[in-house]
Amino acid sequence: MYNISNNFTSKNIPQAILYFITLSLTVSYIINNQSLAIVSLFSIAGITYYTTKNIILALIISIIITNLLLSMKYLETTYVEHLTNPIKKN
Repeated sequence: MYNISNNFTSKNIPQAILYFITLSLTVSYIINNQSLAIVSLFSIAGITYYTTKNIILALIISIIITNLLLSMKYLETTYVEHLTNPIKKN
């Protein structure tokens, strides 16, 4: 029979799953060139962890809020080309 060690408790399993989800979201944001989403994900997680001292809650809240902001297109950066008009000399 397989014995689970004492170091690997049931609390570590959701934490490991959330670490994996956060890592995969970060890689996805890097591939899609969404740097503002990465900054918001980790800053929300940091602020939440600072206030609650619970990493599981901090990761869940930061993932939810960041994905809500992305779905509302609040974190999209738009690049407008050719904004400057050249000055015409007579």
